[in-house]
Amino acid sequence: MAQPDTMTARTVHIQTVTDGDVLAATTRLLEDSDFAGRLAGSSSVFIKPNLVSDVPEYIAAGSNTDTRVIEALLAYLGDYDVRVMLGESEVGTRLKGRKLSAALAYMGIPQLQKRYDFEIVNLTEADQTDVDVPDALWLRRVRLSRPLLDADLIVNMPKLKTHKYATITCALKNMFGAIPDPLRIRYHAGLDKVLADLNSLFRDRMYVLLDGLVGMEGQGPLYGTPVEMNLLLAAHCPGACDTVAARLMGFEPGQVPHLANYLRHFSHVAADDVVVKGAEVETLRRQFTPSRRNLYVKFESWMCRHPSIVNIIFSDAFRRFVSRPLHPIISRLRGGSYSWYPEDKGDGCRGHD
Repeated sequence: MAQPDTMTARTVHIQTVTDGDVLAATTRLLEDSDFAGRLAGSSSVFIKPNLVSDVPEYIAAGSNTDTRVIEALLAYLGDYDVRVMLGESEVGTRLKGRKLSAALAYMGIPQLQKRYDFEIVNLTEADQTDVDVPDALWLRRVRLSRPLLDADLIVNMPKLKTHKYATITCALKNMFGAIPDPLRIRYHAGLDKVLADLNSLFRDRMYVLLDGLVGMEGQGPLYGTPVEMNLLLAAHCPGACDTVAARLMGFEPGQVPHLANYLRHFSHVAADDVVVKGAEVETLRRQFTPSRRNLYVKFESWMCRHPSIVNIIFSDAFRRFVSRPLHPIISRLRGGSYSWYPEDKGDGCRGHD
């Protein structure tokens, strides 16, 4: 796998999509950002999209990476002799959460698999191993899945969204889904440092292709308001990508704690050194409404700092006899809802953050 030089690492490419031709726009962006150069010497590529929800209405509002961008990348990779994997982890419990298979099915990923040569990987079910995190701020050791660890190149495919805990969710936050533990909410107590630590493990073998066709403001990453941006971003450094993404949404890097931590401690690139090509940030910049820390979000934040409370609230008994009866009330308080499995009564598929 080829490593980016200094100039390449600090460059972020922006591609506007004005004619609706996502395939052509994505291909141009991959070529302009020298994705082929990163593929040189790689025998395997792992695609990590943002598949946070399995509910159609949330996906339509911009919660998940757009299938059209995923397909454009798969079509491009079809010209290379590389093993391609696409994967994500489960979220939630067997009774309540987001089922990866449901998200993939609704988005048409199994149909894409029939047209392109790639493997679908459930990171929660794949072989796993413990990994030490050098110079960690918080996350000294983490269990990760081997298909992701063994890939020569990781293509990180995030969305352009606000986030109720992390201010924004772009490249750095998208890798949180690489942790195979379905109850990774346990890591939220130190989230701003955990995200920096986690991404440090992949920084030298990551390429970012950000879907900004439809962003999300407000109560992201699931329950926010869609924002048409018609943008795609590409970068060889997640910190550089998120610096530009934050500014496009009206934030500065210092306002995003996990981004500031990553840039300060692990990135090869500083925020002031980032170079943008393809478009001017100021001409595209739009002030996204940030997520509100309402009473329910504050409760969730408190809960995340107490692992014993997390274990109780996410137990099958609590969810069956407390959460489910209170489902309508909780949905209104938090701004949206989850799926219930395996005894769904027609509530439909819901997301999990």
